[in-house]
Amino acid sequence: MVAPRIVLVGPDSSGRHHLALLLTRGVIPGYIPLIIQRESFAITYRGVQHVFVLDLVMETTELNVCQSYYSEARAALLCISIDDSDAETNMKTWIQLLKRFLPFVPIVIVGTKNDLRENPDVSVLDVDTFADLAQRLGASRYTECSAIRQSGISELKNLICQQAFDNNTSVEA
Repeated sequence: MVAPRIVLVGPDSSGRHHLALLLTRGVIPGYIPLIIQRESFAITYRGVQHVFVLDLVMETTELNVCQSYYSEARAALLCISIDDSDAETNMKTWIQLLKRFLPFVPIVIVGTKNDLRENPDVSVLDVDTFADLAQRLGASRYTECSAIRQSGISELKNLICQQAFDNNTSVEA
């Protein structure tokens, strides 16, 4: 069996790369160089099976980059920071792109940085607003996590891996 692929997308400010490192390595290194490259990480799920998580360290909608990036994906994780003032626009843009290249693949939207909900100086959208928007845009699920506090990470890992294993279609289906 070929290991399922999960793609991570979203604005660079969403904490997507930190989340990818935490999902796959269990830690966030002190310094993370952000260069234009495609990174592939493997995570263990259900004891033996591996899921490859692809994180493209750049924001792009270029056709040739997207086609190779999304090849054989069986689930997608859209990362949006809960303090993103353009969250709705960003979600719409990324969902359209994902649906174009992955029409049969489940999309999980994750609100990142949910530790900011406890900071009265930061303006954040509420959970219901994100969940309603995710449903209207056709995402399979909405959830939240904090990479800094490492809260919601194991639940997210199980959810996205389950989505990948339960989905037998891909972009090439």
